[in-house]
Order: sequence, then structure tokens, then C-alpha cells
Amino acid sequence: MEGTLQEAADDVLPSQTDDCKMSVRKKKVHFEDDANLVKGEAEEDSVVHMQSIPGGRYTHSSIMKGKDGVKRLEKMDKKLQEKRRIYSEEKAELAKKLEETKASFNQEIKKYERDLQEKRQDYLTQLDNLKMDEQVSSIGKRMEELEQLEKGLNSRLEHFLEYEKEIQEFEGYLSRRQELCQRQEYDLERQKEKLDTLHEELEADRFNLEEAGFDTSKMGTKQTRRSHGLETTAEEDYILKANLRKCQFELAKATDQTGQQAKEIELITKELQQEKEENRKQAQKIKHLESQLSIYISMNRSGSDHHSIRSFGSKVSQDGDQARTSRTTSRSNATLERLNTGQLSINQEAQMRHNLNQRSGRSSSKDQNQNKYLPRKHSVDSGRGSSQITVDTNGKMNDEIGKKDFNSRVCTVL
Repeated sequence: MEGTLQEAADDVLPSQTDDCKMSVRKKKVHFEDDANLVKGEAEEDSVVHMQSIPGGRYTHSSIMKGKDGVKRLEKMDKKLQEKRRIYSEEKAELAKKLEETKASFNQEIKKYERDLQEKRQDYLTQLDNLKMDEQVSSIGKRMEELEQLEKGLNSRLEHFLEYEKEIQEFEGYLSRRQELCQRQEYDLERQKEKLDTLHEELEADRFNLEEAGFDTSKMGTKQTRRSHGLETTAEEDYILKANLRKCQFELAKATDQTGQQAKEIELITKELQQEKEENRKQAQKIKHLESQLSIYISMNRSGSDHHSIRSFGSKVSQDGDQARTSRTTSRSNATLERLNTGQLSINQEAQMRHNLNQRSGRSSSKDQNQNKYLPRKHSVDSGRGSSQITVDTNGKMNDEIGKKDFNSRVCTVL
């Protein structure tokens, strides 16, 4: 900053400082020339004055020259004193001008510092508005993800209800078949008992007739017809027993399938409950994020400390990332639990593994896209004004709050 201020000062006052410096240099050089000239003349006069004749006597001409040299020296001394006085006055005047120049220079530096501080404050405000816009957009994306998740849960719930309805219909059909088989088995037992009773009565009648002296050989035709009837009854009995065994086998198979389907329904119901619980947690998390966002907007409007606002925004981003991570983890755990039971078919296991791979691929690509487009938004939105950003933010907040109320009502109904 000092280098910038120095450059600005040099741009503002280059002519004044250069003029002062050149004037001081010229005066100094002129004064040094005068001083050297006076000094040379004084030395010359002193040499002439001190020059003697042989034998230690002075000539008349040398004495006269010495007197002239003294006068000349005094004259040069006065001239030197006058030059010194003029130099001192000019030096004081230049020092005064230099002080005035320094004072004006310091005022210009303070002015540039104030302007620089104001511009820095404006840049920080615009940066905070851009970060708030990014927070609103991230919350909107999470709301869209929750809507997609809610639609998926609703479709799965409808599928589960239809599947449960089909299972109930199949169970009702099997129950009716079982009741029919039980009635047929009961009728068959009664017919067998009735047939045994009739056969015993027939044998008793034949025995009584033979004891009474009647010939029972003529009863062969009737006996043949009766034996044919008995054989027919035995064939029907065999067919009924075969049908009964078949029905029992189908009933056992259907019971096993019903048990497996009940286990699958139990696992799916458990997963659905986990999804509902996760939905409830996400609804609470969204409420918390909305409250934090309202606090963030109020802090931005009231002009709070920028460091606290930035730390608050980073905390909101971390909460959103943790919520997304926990949701993905719970969903993957529920799917892995269904895979580890070993009661699914090969096609179902392959489909679930394929869904897991697609889900992990989408999460990784989503993180890459967020990391890719986050700084680009800084560069694109850097030219917008703060008032426009505030209006857009309020509009987005109203839309997102309306979506959240709708999602909370749907979750309550579920």
C-alpha cells in the first residue's frame, strides 16, 4: 500500500518536488563557487603580503600590495557574508516551501487512503453478496434433490401398496383353496366312513341270509355292480387324494413364497421408515438452514462484521454437505442390508448393485460439478450490483420457502 501511495503522490506532485530540488542544487552550487573564489583571492593576497626580500626586509611595493590585499580581502569577506545571508534566506524559504509541499503531499496520501478504504469496503460488500447468492442457489439445488427424492419415495410407496394388494389377493386365493381342500377332505372321510358302514351292513346281511338258508350266489350281478361301484369310488378317492397332495404342495410352496415376500416387505418397510426418518431430518435441517439464511440476510443488511458473515456462510455450507453425506450413507446402508440377507433373486441383486453403482457415480460427478462451477460463478457475477443481488435473493427465498412448506406437508401426510 505504501508503494501505491508513493506512486500516486509522485503522479500528483512531480513538478513541485522537482523544482524545489533543482533550486536547492543551483543555490548550493552558486554559493560554493563564490566561496571558492573568495578563498582563492584571499590566499593569493596572503601569499603576496607575506612575500619577503632577501635578508628578511620587505620592499615598499610589497607592503603596498599587502595593504591593497587586506582591503580586497575585507571587501571579499563582506561580499561573502552577504552571499551567506542571501543563501540562508533562500534556504529558509526553500525549507518552508518543502514543508508546505510535504504537508500537501501528506494530505493527498490521506485522501488516497480514504478512497482506497472505501473501495475495499465496497468490494467486500459485493463479495459477501455473491457468497450469499451462492448459498441461496445451493439451498435451491438441495430443495430440488429433496423433491426428486420425495417423488421417488411416493412412486415406491405406490408400488409397495400395489404389491401388498397383490399379495393379499394371492393369500385370499390360497386361503379359499385351502378351505376347499379341507372341505373335500372332510367329505371324502365321511364318504369312506359311510362306505365302510354300508359294506359292514352288507356282510352282516349276507351272513344272516346264509344262516337262514338262502342262496347268495344269485346276488353276483349286484355284487359285481357294487364292486364296480367300489372300484369307481376308489379311483375317485385316488384322484381326490392326488389333487389333495397337489393342493398341499402348492399351499406349502405358496406359504414359502409368502414368507419370503413378507420378509422382503419387512425389509422394504424398514427402508421406507428409514427414508421417512431421513426425510423428517432433512425437513428439520432445511428449517434450520432457512433460519440461518434469514439471520445471514439480516446480518448482511445491518452491515455486520464481514469476517463473522463469511464464517457463518462457511458453516451453512458445511451443514449442507454433512446432511447430503448422511442421507447418502443411510440409503446405501439400507440397500446393503437388503443385499446381505441373501433372500433376493439373482436379477434383484444385480439390479440393486447396478443402482448402487449409478448412485455412487452421480454423487462423485455432482461433487466434481460443484467444484468446477463454484469459482466460475464468482467471475460471472462479479459485475452485478449489491441492490440487484438483494432483490434476487429475496425472490429466491420466497420460492424456496413455499417449496419447503409443500414438502413438509407431504412428509406429514406420509
